[in-house]
Amino acid sequence: MYFIHKRLSLACRSFYENLLKKESPIKGEEFEQFLREKFYSPNEYILIQKTHNFNENKRGFIKSSLNPDFLYLNKKSREEFYVEAKYRGKKTNDRVSWCDDKQFNRYKEFAKDKTTYIALGVCGRPSFPKELYIINLNEIKGIVIDLKDFKKDKQDIPRGILDFIKDTLYN
Repeated sequence: MYFIHKRLSLACRSFYENLLKKESPIKGEEFEQFLREKFYSPNEYILIQKTHNFNENKRGFIKSSLNPDFLYLNKKSREEFYVEAKYRGKKTNDRVSWCDDKQFNRYKEFAKDKTTYIALGVCGRPSFPKELYIINLNEIKGIVIDLKDFKKDKQDIPRGILDFIKDTLYN
């Protein structure tokens, strides 16, 4: 009986926390999940570190949450690299504001030690963006990115008819 009560209590708590969660962390977590499942294959990469989510930090801030979202190891090259996931639902004149000054400076510090990439999902759904850019942070000059400057970093995302239908409903 105790475990049934415990499970119900945890389910109610989770439901309540997610019900009150702002839209931004939900989109961010969906985009991070997309990257882990569809882009950074466990066949090629080992996930070494992942930052904590919104609910974990709400109970007590975890300092490592200031790190980029992921630290991966490329199995082939044995190189470790960071990935910071950013999803933006819209762009204006092919430009996207991807972070604030404080974040930009913090990410630049990480890039001094290890290659750091910004995985930028634009438009579509966070769980399946219309556009995906994987950009080396050293090529980014500020908090606004002109996507025309990063066409070489745009990734192909295979899309089926169901994805187009979902995109239409989402947007």
